[in-house]
Amino acid sequence: MLTGAIMAGHGVALCPIQVFRREIAQGDLVVLSEIATLEDQGYYLLRAHDADPAVDAFTGWFRQVCASEDDGPSA
Repeated sequence: MLTGAIMAGHGVALCPIQVFRREIAQGDLVVLSEIATLEDQGYYLLRAHDADPAVDAFTGWFRQVCASEDDGPSA
């Protein structure tokens, strides 16, 4: 069900990259960030290549939030 929703452009997925390895290899989905946790515990943000602008806006915001978390807590 998750694959169908993402492939239809309804959003993004935060999940282990192995779940979508075939779709990524075929170019149907793209990995939005190279930032990950340990390989066996990691999550990736994925979206359809031709996703809706709202999906692009969300993923941009989410990546910005994650990047600021990588810098540590702000004082």
